[in-house]
Amino acid sequence: MLGGHDVSDLPLVSVVIPCYNHGRYLSSSIASVLAQDYPRIELIVVNDGSQDDSLEVMRNLQASHGFLVIDQPNGGVTLASEAGCKVASGEYVVIFDADDVMPPYRISKQVDFLKRHPDVGCCGGNFVYIDSDGREIAGAPVKRFGIYGFHELFSVEDLWVGGPTSMYRRKAMLEVGGFDVSLDIQDLQMELKIAHAGYDVAILDDMLSYYRRHSENKSSKYKENFYICLRLIDAYRQESGYRLAYQALVNSALKRAVKEDLAFAASLFRMLPLRDWNRKTFKRFRKYVWVNCVSRLTGRRSA
Repeated sequence: MLGGHDVSDLPLVSVVIPCYNHGRYLSSSIASVLAQDYPRIELIVVNDGSQDDSLEVMRNLQASHGFLVIDQPNGGVTLASEAGCKVASGEYVVIFDADDVMPPYRISKQVDFLKRHPDVGCCGGNFVYIDSDGREIAGAPVKRFGIYGFHELFSVEDLWVGGPTSMYRRKAMLEVGGFDVSLDIQDLQMELKIAHAGYDVAILDDMLSYYRRHSENKSSKYKENFYICLRLIDAYRQESGYRLAYQALVNSALKRAVKEDLAFAASLFRMLPLRDWNRKTFKRFRKYVWVNCVSRLTGRRSA
């Protein structure tokens, strides 16, 4: 019993943790799921052909806590996520990175919201960046509460819910046929598929995850992610918001490229017709020109 209610009446939540070579962080990730204040959680951990001690960590914790472990050859995060989702039986599904940590109230907050909003197929929220040692670091975006349809989600920069905080309605996931395992960035593709099917997508203003940033995780490979995202949105090329979505992707990649890779930044500017440049594009172009000039001047002086 919980608060006078039978726990068995609460919706089951399936938490799927795909893991590739994150043995160093996996214990903390699993512990944060087990420490949730929500009492009905089905935990599924998928070893994606790890070469480190990830499987050993899983087996040791499984012996104590009794969750399901799936061990399969390396096939990528989307294939591992799909393997976990295929055996999941919860009304709601969370796909959680093996190097992240969730606060103890996360599951209960999202379940409460989805129960009260049956038209929402996916909800997420805010997160805090942490480094490889678990220390908080600045720079995470601040998202405001909102409920959005497909065209809003599709065409506005930085509106996407994002994997660190997403909870999906499993019914919606099944309706859209699960993941396309040929593509990574599984969170974005599922959000778009669910929204395109007619469900709303919500962003809560709660902090729902500690999102680890280090050289090994997917988010650090922004150039690779950019091209994957282009393939994802290409499926919606006939939608009225496609040009805005394309513009948003280019602008998002430019934010880092003008600081880190001027050659890549130049190629991004060429990918976007001048008629589609907006305030952000021009702002990043000015940054590009400035960094380029400083780089050349510095090079001449050192020569």
